[in-house]
Amino acid sequence: MFVRTRLVTTGTLAVLLLAARPAAAAWSANGNLACNAAGDQSNTLLVSDGSGGMFLIWQDDRSGTSDLYALRLTGNGVVSPGWPANGYAVCTAGGDQKLAVAAADGAGGFYLAWEDYRVPGGESDVYLQRVTGFATVAAGWPADGLPVCALAHSQGYPTLIADGTGAIVAWQDDRDGVSTDLYAQRINGAAAVQWAAGGVAICTAVGNQFFPSMVSDGAGGAFLAWQDARDGDPDVYAQRVNAAGAPQWSANGVPVCNALYEQLTPRMVPDGSGGVLVEWDDYRDLNSDVYAQRLNGSGVRQWATQGVALCNDLSEQYSSSFVTDGAGGGIVTWTDYRGLEGDLYAQRVNGSGTPQWLANGLVICNATGDQFDATAVPDLANGMYLVWSDARGGPGSADIFAKRVTSSGGTANGWQATGSLVCNAPDAQMRPAVLGDGAGCFVAWSDERGGVGTPDIYAWRAGGSSSVDVPSAPVVTALDFAPPFPNPAHGGSRGPGVTLRFQTAEITPARMTVFDLAGRRVRALLDDSDLAPGWHTVRWDLKEDSGSPAPAGLYLITLQTTAGPQVRKLTVVR
Repeated sequence: MFVRTRLVTTGTLAVLLLAARPAAAAWSANGNLACNAAGDQSNTLLVSDGSGGMFLIWQDDRSGTSDLYALRLTGNGVVSPGWPANGYAVCTAGGDQKLAVAAADGAGGFYLAWEDYRVPGGESDVYLQRVTGFATVAAGWPADGLPVCALAHSQGYPTLIADGTGAIVAWQDDRDGVSTDLYAQRINGAAAVQWAAGGVAICTAVGNQFFPSMVSDGAGGAFLAWQDARDGDPDVYAQRVNAAGAPQWSANGVPVCNALYEQLTPRMVPDGSGGVLVEWDDYRDLNSDVYAQRLNGSGVRQWATQGVALCNDLSEQYSSSFVTDGAGGGIVTWTDYRGLEGDLYAQRVNGSGTPQWLANGLVICNATGDQFDATAVPDLANGMYLVWSDARGGPGSADIFAKRVTSSGGTANGWQATGSLVCNAPDAQMRPAVLGDGAGCFVAWSDERGGVGTPDIYAWRAGGSSSVDVPSAPVVTALDFAPPFPNPAHGGSRGPGVTLRFQTAEITPARMTVFDLAGRRVRALLDDSDLAPGWHTVRWDLKEDSGSPAPAGLYLITLQTTAGPQVRKLTVVR
């Protein structure tokens, strides 16, 4: 068990707990238990039920494989009638179901899409299910979900939107056996496929297309953006598809940014005027910065050709959340290492591409220790509600904090400047999700108070003046995997390599591997079947398994333990 040190007195703790809590007594300090079934419950999603409450949806290992479960809670934190304790089984098919995304169906239920491994052989398909507000599958939908695409090779990493009459799902697709492309499909509310069998091609350009992001175009279609390696280093491209499934812009999409080096993991929000805002992590200066661009409805870039820098400080910034400001612009939140620890910064950009807050962003929280796993929703007053995991309690700790940020970047009345405490129960609370409820926000998270390594699901509600329903996808950030140092790392005579440090809470198998952006294994750094608890240090000399120097570029360092995969990005410069 991690040793935890609290930094607040009892009196201060009481103030923090009450700072943004509603008067309703049904919500408990440190949250209400939603599920404590056997095994792990993790990767929580939140969707509005349209009646002041919420659906919690999570990945569940109680059966020995990863399944999908859901629970409906009222605005007072009570389980809705008809919903079973510890959740309703949305999909318990053989194999794993994971990487789920959800959206309200506009009729009191929700759609859920996921990556599915029920077919033996290790390749995934994409499935979709519609669930009612009464813990049943919607009429016409098959048990354990409808196959959206189950062709040869893998389909996965789905993204989803719904418009009240159906849902559009987009995904990464390896059907050609050569590279990863992007496809999409529309399913109506009665489970009928609307576009071509197997989906319509969004992008089949050479190279790999990864990490699709999608928002509605307001006319029955969708905008999509993705990371695209057609020219070598990944760039960001986008496409618009209409309600009939026909791409509207250039074949294989238009460039959002194809600046030097890598542009990664785009996120989108609508601009309210028939176009879209796109934000991404950018390595044009050999470290991770935050850039954004606006496209009109015809796919024409509206700002500087290669985007507007929202933060290009010399240290590392990794964006984690992008929300609309409700006025034609957006607010980006990121984890920032300019203070040597992971702090939270944010920037608001208007519809003309002008940053509205301090150059390189405002400090949202720079408490002791790392702040990570941040995610946000708009507050309908041009600001946002933001939640995150926080290690200010000491090494190995992880608690949940929340904050309402105003349109000017200030802290809203009743909230603490470095975040109001949501949960500091024993052991780790991780990967929070947030949902606007019309008068505040709901928060849910994975919680290890019942046992390290076997998280449960808890939820809580914060008061506030107003908010909007925008489901969010949690971003996975390693709690106990420290940032690589130095980063960028210099090869050859300019530097000795990079140091990688991580902490384990118990005896565990551990494997650390370096991959390039094409998914090729570059170097195996660690493979230990019985690693002791505590802090561990691994050195990488920036060489491949063959002994050759690793080329300059961006690498993904994956740490796999019983707690799951944890990933850090590293830039190599030569």
